[in-house]
Amino acid sequence: MELANVDIIKILGYGLSGFAFLLVFLAFMLLRKEQDKPEPRKMIVQTIWMFMGLCLTLSLVVGLLSIPIINSNNEKEKAIAKLTSNLSVNRKADSIDASLDKLSIRLAQLQKIDTNSIVAAEKDIAGSFTEIEDELNTNQPDNKDALQKVQTTKAQVTQDLGKLKDPNQNKDTLKAAMARIQIRTNAVKMLSFPIKPLVDPEAKTP
Repeated sequence: MELANVDIIKILGYGLSGFAFLLVFLAFMLLRKEQDKPEPRKMIVQTIWMFMGLCLTLSLVVGLLSIPIINSNNEKEKAIAKLTSNLSVNRKADSIDASLDKLSIRLAQLQKIDTNSIVAAEKDIAGSFTEIEDELNTNQPDNKDALQKVQTTKAQVTQDLGKLKDPNQNKDTLKAAMARIQIRTNAVKMLSFPIKPLVDPEAKTP
């Protein structure tokens, strides 16, 4: 194999391992070229072997020093994945909040039970809660407390929305029902997960 036939760019694309292979390969080519001579120069051969050993040693040292960096990158990837998941949950919680606010305004305007509006809100809210549960089960399976909080709030909101459909409610009971909706709205807002910066804002920049 000749150096001209080697795709150097592709080899370097493998990172440290590719760079180490390239150095060792170059040393091997020099060694073979020297040994093909009628009288290989002992000093040159020894120098090439030393160069090959140095390349391997440096590759090993750099590889060991890179382990903390690799671990740090893995931690950052996990933090980014959790941040993305939290943002998704927050958007869905905001959607539930918006549906409840819309229903509350609608009932306040009509001052009576509007079954169609309640059923439409139930459908939207149930879908958003399901999406939140799926998000937590898929991307945050260890966050059992958050999942439990979501399921509890979902049951409470569903129960209160069901009570709203009681045709015997008068103005006062309807007002009380809307107050309960507002309480549940605040509970839904509590589903929002904190979005922590990946970099400590108090860290001093050199």
